Amino acid sequence: MDLGDSVTRVATLSDLDRILDVENRAYHPPWSRQQFEDCFNDRYQIEIVFKAHELLAYWVLQPILDELHILNFCVNPDFQQQGYGSGLLKELI
Repeated sequence: MDLGDSVTRVATLSDLDRILDVENRAYHPPWSRQQFEDCFNDRYQIEIVFKAHELLAYWVLQPILDELHILNFCVNPDFQQQGYGSGLLKELI
């Protein structure tokens, strides 16, 4: 797993179609568009990771007092089983 050329940034609503594409391939049942829109509207922390212009992963965090609750953590199925999930989770924590 090499995250050297990856870029992490805060997600915006304009990223939602790409997030939903990965979500629909990774989870059964996936979160709905409305669930993600609610998270954007409630100002949850939503970040995305790109590697070579492909969406590698994303997460949705809910801040509560001095904690962050992980509501959704997803690695693109094209990048699964390569150590990205555990590596990103370690960085997140």
